[in-house]
Amino acid sequence: MKRLLCCLLALALAAGFGAMTAGTARAAAAPTTVVWYLPGSTPNNFDNVLTAVNDKLAASNLKLDLRIVEFGDYDSKMQLTASARENYDLVWTSSWLYIYDTNVSNGALMAIDDYLPQVPKLNDLIGKYWSYVKIGGKTYGVPNLQIMADQPGLAFRKDMVDKYNIDLSNIHTPADLTPIFQIIKDNEPGMNPIANGSMSMSDWDAATQTYHYVPQVDYYTIDTDTMQVMDNQKRLDRELALYSVSRDWQLKGFINQDIPTLTDQDTLWNNGVAFCKYSRYKPGAEAELFASSKVENICIPTGLAVISVAAVRSTLNAVSSTSQHPLEALKLLEQVNTDKELYNLLIFGIKDEDYTMTDADSIKQIDGGYSLGAWEVGNQFNALFNNGQSKDLWQQTMALNDSALKDPLGDFSFDPANVQAEMANIDAVRKEYTPILQCGLDDPAKVIAEREAKLDNAGQQKVIAEINKQLAAWKAAQK
Repeated sequence: MKRLLCCLLALALAAGFGAMTAGTARAAAAPTTVVWYLPGSTPNNFDNVLTAVNDKLAASNLKLDLRIVEFGDYDSKMQLTASARENYDLVWTSSWLYIYDTNVSNGALMAIDDYLPQVPKLNDLIGKYWSYVKIGGKTYGVPNLQIMADQPGLAFRKDMVDKYNIDLSNIHTPADLTPIFQIIKDNEPGMNPIANGSMSMSDWDAATQTYHYVPQVDYYTIDTDTMQVMDNQKRLDRELALYSVSRDWQLKGFINQDIPTLTDQDTLWNNGVAFCKYSRYKPGAEAELFASSKVENICIPTGLAVISVAAVRSTLNAVSSTSQHPLEALKLLEQVNTDKELYNLLIFGIKDEDYTMTDADSIKQIDGGYSLGAWEVGNQFNALFNNGQSKDLWQQTMALNDSALKDPLGDFSFDPANVQAEMANIDAVRKEYTPILQCGLDDPAKVIAEREAKLDNAGQQKVIAEINKQLAAWKAAQK
């Protein structure tokens, strides 16, 4: 009996020691480091904020290694990172910079559908917007919830508008800006009338006094009557009309000739030497732009608010196909998107170091303090209100999302897999010619003709045929 008791005691002690050892091992387990790339400038107080973020993440056994790359270098840097097959976990991507579709085609991003049930809060939060980011039936990116409707707009320096009593109420076409820019050119030496040559404006129908939204698929304008790529001549006539205005502005001296070589064209605006710039319009646009640039401004819409694939894909975070721990990467995104305290820490920094509270849910940023783009990090509806923002800003934004026009293409998503080589060649040609056209550096008729010849040699007609084929299949499936 004594022998049996001794054996049982020994087993109990061994089991207890084993459990204690396992518990100690679990407690000592190193957190999983998630490497996340974002575009922007590294903010002041970055190291202290990242330490605070990681203190908060410690309970989840996660650690964030946040790497920020200047906007002007981001596309090339991330392309090199992807081609080198560097091991990292999360990357910001979009429909306009470090292009989402292209990254999927190149194999730079990982399909995350199998992991989404394991991040249920994130899965439920994105909800109806998942369909807008699917390519080939698979999901490769997590949309950052914000203003999901895309509405083009322009921002103007308020001091100049007030000084010259400029009327902004009748701006409908790029040509309407010409006399306004002339005022600045004539009276403000050293100031650029516009920060860059890209003035994204919806078509204005003078006969009906209405805007028309014209959808696009990878730069190709779609004729909504036929749901096919617009007739070639009609498409090129539209471009010629737009770029002829850019050429006129260049000849009048409105556009700085150095603009195509600038890595960050917003520098002109931030340094107070540009009067006007493109700025996506949305509720609270003025306050948000002021927070990032400290330039008082007036923003106006120049088109209709539309929810489209391109709009939803305008800011995404995706898992790299080289990630060694994709589930942990998505769990970190889930926390950033659902934990209000963590989100605000990432975008605004540390209370009383980077900002002060003006009331229970509003802040005033301290000059020289930390600040990161809220729209590129996650769910902007969790953000504290910045100084000057209306307390009903998020209600206004949600209302605009709900009331916006739905793109006639719905959730159609072009899969470029069959024309991947041609798309890469076409992108190279467009990068060569788009700055020339947008900045009016040469006769647009001549430049467009040269560009089209090169695009056709690059395989443009094959791409158009593939777009039309997929559009036809999508349209047939809607019936």
